[in-house]
Amino acid sequence: MNQARQPRSATSSDGARLASDLADAFVLFHEAIGVRRGLSAGDHKALGVIERCGPLAASELARRTGLTAGAVTGLVNRLVEGGYVRREPCPTDGRRVLISVTGAPRDPVLADAVATLEREASSLLDVLDEHQRAAVTGWITAMTERLHAQSRRLAR
Repeated sequence: MNQARQPRSATSSDGARLASDLADAFVLFHEAIGVRRGLSAGDHKALGVIERCGPLAASELARRTGLTAGAVTGLVNRLVEGGYVRREPCPTDGRRVLISVTGAPRDPVLADAVATLEREASSLLDVLDEHQRAAVTGWITAMTERLHAQSRRLAR
């Protein structure tokens, strides 16, 4: 039986474990979403980048995800085959192709899971005072920046 761990006071030596536990939970959550959509967690997250920032040229998608040009080609091919994105000519430069979402129907179970998680995340912050919120936000922002930096380093 899976039982949620009881929160305890964290010390600075717990930082690596907290970061690892949080990263694992995020990856597993996105893997579950990806599997439900017929995608890997990485493909699902790249699709999210296109949804939030698109339409994008393949080079911009590569820059935002840290993937190589070849990896982006494979990713886009999989997303096109799945009906999630389409390639279309750039309206300002006919030599370029943009990747945009198709507007495929949303899965109501997934939409509910994401909306629930968003509400829960907001309610967790709402109970914190200004200083606690600043500390949590600062830690998450700093870890996010470090994760991006290490992703870029690994992609070289």
